[in-house]
Amino acid sequence: MAGSPFARRCTMSFRLLLCLLLLSTSCFSHADTVWLRNGDRLTGKVKLYDSGKLLLATDFAGEIAIRAERIASVESAQQLEVRFADGGQQRYQGLQASQPGEVGLLGPVPRSAAFSAIQRMIPLQPLVKDWVWSGNIDGALDRKSGSKDTDKFDLRLKATARNGHWRNTLVGEYHREAKDEKVATDNYALEYSLDRFLGRHWFWQGKLEYERDWVDDPKIARAVGTGPGYQF
Repeated sequence: MAGSPFARRCTMSFRLLLCLLLLSTSCFSHADTVWLRNGDRLTGKVKLYDSGKLLLATDFAGEIAIRAERIASVESAQQLEVRFADGGQQRYQGLQASQPGEVGLLGPVPRSAAFSAIQRMIPLQPLVKDWVWSGNIDGALDRKSGSKDTDKFDLRLKATARNGHWRNTLVGEYHREAKDEKVATDNYALEYSLDRFLGRHWFWQGKLEYERDWVDDPKIARAVGTGPGYQF
């Protein structure tokens, strides 16, 4: 018997998701290629090009530095910030092999440039990669039956994202309790703080707080604060 339309849609969605996952994996695993003037070809990941030297991270020899005069061309799918010897600067979507001594720059207006005309090339790092993320979620559901039936639900989440000297923290809580189907507690609270570290331990913090209560007063509470802090 044929499956239901819902089951068929789920199967098709799963196959599409799997294909996209495999495609994205293959894209991220694509290696950069460096062609040398002596005919050799090296694969790895371009880390930096600066002052006539290309730094390539390889699986077989770690990071190696290659002088520009030894390079025929380079191919890379990484986004790069390119600074030219004449002072100009432009962001490109990747590099394409060109004639010996030159590299193709892929962008809104593709062009080729000699290595001697390029002062520096720096791959752009994804935003998420520059951040350090952490967090947790805690939840509890409690039901008691007796002379009075009690239902209690508590949820708390905390997420922290840090980038360099900056740290963002978001905390949320929700509490609800009902006794004999009568709501005794029903509220939530949100807190956001932004810290600017002044050193290894000391930081300056700004904080926003918001609370909402459907049972007790005050129904809505807000708070704003700022001040120094110390992290052990």
